[in-house]
Amino acid sequence: PVASALWFPGPGITVSSWLRIYQAQQDAFVAAIEGQGAALALGVRGQQLFARVTGPAGTAEVTQATGSLASGTWHHVALRATDSQVTLLLDGAEVGTTATGIPAINGTLTIGGSASGTNFLTGELDEFQVAAAPRPTEWLLAAARSQG
Repeated sequence: PVASALWFPGPGITVSSWLRIYQAQQDAFVAAIEGQGAALALGVRGQQLFARVTGPAGTAEVTQATGSLASGTWHHVALRATDSQVTLLLDGAEVGTTATGIPAINGTLTIGGSASGTNFLTGELDEFQVAAAPRPTEWLLAAARSQG
């Protein structure tokens, strides 16, 4: 599904979902916000999470530093981004961070792929959420524990 004209100029954003994959992924996007030369994506490469930020300064990426997504198992995945940092969370724990901020994005939110029709995810998503605020780690840990 595609939602047009999502505007993100705020203090931060959190993208989260329950995710279950059955095989390694090839740069698959759980979700991407893209438009006018700027983008923010939460994805899976192999069995590890990554976040990709594209803006005027170029492209930066943060990858999951520890653990992996076990095939056939539900995991709570999240990306928290502010104007100075992007953090990946897996099952409520921080697993990767970078000091890259996100640019203003006026574009399209796509779930399970990219707006250009690539980067398709093969798996299942549940309880997908986008918050116009950088949710604290404790909030995301509570969300992960509430279902797991």
